[in-house]
Amino acid sequence: MHKFSDIQSQCFQGIHGFLYRGIYGRVLNFGYAYLRHHDPEAADPWLLLALVLAPGRVNAWVNLGQAYAKEGQRSMAVACLANGYRFSRNQAATRQFLHKLAEDEDDEVREAARQTLQLPLVQAGKD
Repeated sequence: MHKFSDIQSQCFQGIHGFLYRGIYGRVLNFGYAYLRHHDPEAADPWLLLALVLAPGRVNAWVNLGQAYAKEGQRSMAVACLANGYRFSRNQAATRQFLHKLAEDEDDEVREAARQTLQLPLVQAGKD
């Protein structure tokens, strides 16, 4: 039989997880919206906050990489895209997405994706 404190703890963890995921999703959505509306500078703080909340989330890393690329901060963009690849549970799909970004209409995003695809980390995963 479960103790009341065990049940209470499990409920608290469930509620905390629900709120955490909800907050993360909203924060990421704000960053993504700014990015898609051509305001990468406004997207940065939201995407950084998303990474504070969930540092291993691929979407946040990739979106931040795109924002940095659009701002002309290529080395930061490549680092973020590489982290997106690093944290990915499906690196083949992430590599495929990077190839798609390597054909983006934005020159900076395209070049950042191409440089990321040339990194040893990504090259080693091709096998």
